[in-house]
Amino acid sequence: MAPVWLASFFLFGWQPLFLMLAAWAGGFAAEYAAKLVFGGGVQVANGSTAFFATLLALMLPLTVPLWIACVGGFSAVFLGKEIFGGLGKYPWHPVLIGLLLLEAAFPILMHQIPEVPEAPGPRSFLLDPQAGTLGSASFLAVAAGAGVLIFKKLIRWEVPVLFFCVLWGLNVFRGAPVWQESLRQAGIMIPFWILTDPVTSPTTRAGNRIYAVAAAGWTVLIGTFFPAVFAAKVSVLVMNAATPWIDHYFRPSAERHLA
Repeated sequence: MAPVWLASFFLFGWQPLFLMLAAWAGGFAAEYAAKLVFGGGVQVANGSTAFFATLLALMLPLTVPLWIACVGGFSAVFLGKEIFGGLGKYPWHPVLIGLLLLEAAFPILMHQIPEVPEAPGPRSFLLDPQAGTLGSASFLAVAAGAGVLIFKKLIRWEVPVLFFCVLWGLNVFRGAPVWQESLRQAGIMIPFWILTDPVTSPTTRAGNRIYAVAAAGWTVLIGTFFPAVFAAKVSVLVMNAATPWIDHYFRPSAERHLA
């Protein structure tokens, strides 16, 4: 996420750092609260709390107050992770839990985002700062960070590629502005850092392909009735819930056969 943070800092100054620190404060408070409620040790050392809080901060609008980031960090870690038993045991992505709770509780604050131009082309999306969350400000920065993840084999390249391709194809079929709709629906950050989470996504390569294609389909369907990025978040939660079913029918033996 370093390229995304550097781009956010360059474009917006110190505010991204303050939002990240506020989210960290909420996340670490959630760790200690979980220790008091559930017992056991504090899991700060594994880095998951800092990661989730940082990712959540990148998916917040720049205009939100710092306490929103703090509440979001607490919600993501406590309600999204610790309540299910901690790292590796949560069924839904903790960051999405935190974000959707914030949107439900504080809809006005969470949607104070300038509108994106009517139908920008690919050059505008790639080179110009985009309205929205911190992480969506620079598509090139997001792509650079994702490229590092793919190069180091930390995520499977098929997941974001298939997700974008299906979005593209469905938007062509619908006659929607392809660049605008596909990138807005994806939320830019979601295909690379949310959809590829190893805990909430299928374990096999074949399963991940089904997972990515279905998530894109749900995004377009839900996006017909709700805002685009909200639809992407909900679609990932739907597919998180479907992951055990996908793993049941797409075993490692099927993956070896496809390879």
